[in-house]
Amino acid sequence: IVIVANKTSAGTLATETLSDYIDGQSTIDTLSGARSEARWMYFALNLANQTARVRLMLVAENVSAAASTVTFTFVTAADDATDLRIDWGGLRTSVSVASGATAITQAADAAAGITADLNLPFTAAVGGSPNEHVLTVTSAPKGPRSAHILGALRISHAKTIATGITKASVSAGTGADDFTAALAALEAAEIYYHAAACTAVTGVTVTDNGVGEYIQYIRTQ
Repeated sequence: IVIVANKTSAGTLATETLSDYIDGQSTIDTLSGARSEARWMYFALNLANQTARVRLMLVAENVSAAASTVTFTFVTAADDATDLRIDWGGLRTSVSVASGATAITQAADAAAGITADLNLPFTAAVGGSPNEHVLTVTSAPKGPRSAHILGALRISHAKTIATGITKASVSAGTGADDFTAALAALEAAEIYYHAAACTAVTGVTVTDNGVGEYIQYIRTQ
């Protein structure tokens, strides 16, 4: 199996270069970057099949790509103690909320909880005055499909308290990446299964630099 996806700047494997077989999660974290989409694709694959032989082909992000963002607005202090749940990808990070914790405190604690997990494919920060109660989450991968990452993010309390949390619409990233060079680099490799991150940005065509071109590549092999 080859995973074809983006890396973050922390990844050590050069783009458009086929890796050796991956020997574990720590290796993929090093090669692609812990917050990368390639990292999470390997994580999901490994949950289903821990014996698969996996290689990696990283795609360069568009030089003008921008990340996706979404805000969570906290309103009113907590009138009881509970936990703040940050759910994404089937995983949960919990942050304690004390009775009387202000909306500003809860937003800051949520940001700290996200920041503490170096593997999540997004980062978080609170706004400046007077918006310290607003948490902004930014995807680590860039480009339009990074919006899917933030679309799946949920922040809620373990039980009903006075504090309300409102999630805004996701502001999608821009600057789709180009899979053409990665496909060319795969030409000489004998790969039976492909797990590719590319999606359709507009119409699907054989020259769209994405999923349409990938489909055509598979058809002609």
